[in-house]
Amino acid sequence: MNLKIIGDGIREIWQDSRLEQKDFADRIGVHAQTIQRNMAGKGIKMQTIVNMCEEFKVSTLWLYKRIGPKYEKDIPLVREELAQYTSLAPINKDNDFIQVIGQLKEVFDSKDQIFITAIQTNLYSFSRAIRREQEVKELRFKNKELSDKIESLEKRLALLEKKLSSDIQGEDGDPPKEATGTGGM
Repeated sequence: MNLKIIGDGIREIWQDSRLEQKDFADRIGVHAQTIQRNMAGKGIKMQTIVNMCEEFKVSTLWLYKRIGPKYEKDIPLVREELAQYTSLAPINKDNDFIQVIGQLKEVFDSKDQIFITAIQTNLYSFSRAIRREQEVKELRFKNKELSDKIESLEKRLALLEKKLSSDIQGEDGDPPKEATGTGGM
């Protein structure tokens, strides 16, 4: 892994962010001194890379090899990026799991630290995205349940108001004498 290239990439992302170095460091969970060392290509940790790529939506392939667009917003689909820049074959739905495991084994067997780190970073990002998506689905489900309960309560309340109103009106449509304040004397 060429730490100088990664350090230069970190510097470029920091400059693009237009943040103070301390604010940039805070957003990815490290100290400003750590960012200074990292920009010099020293002491770069995987977690720092993962945090920066997630926070600023940086393509790991760009960071490691300067391949493809710098930012994920410029990439239509991660699968397209991987297929285009790492020459992965399209996944066959019948045996996609076996094919992907084979491709991962091929990359890990190559011992190319840049691609291995890129895959690890992307897998970490994918798993976080899946967890967030699952949380959103659960919240939507709970929100739907609450909406249904509110709707049911509103209907019941409307029925009770209607019944109460008809009880107050009496059978002949006139309000009962007690309600008008003229009865009993």
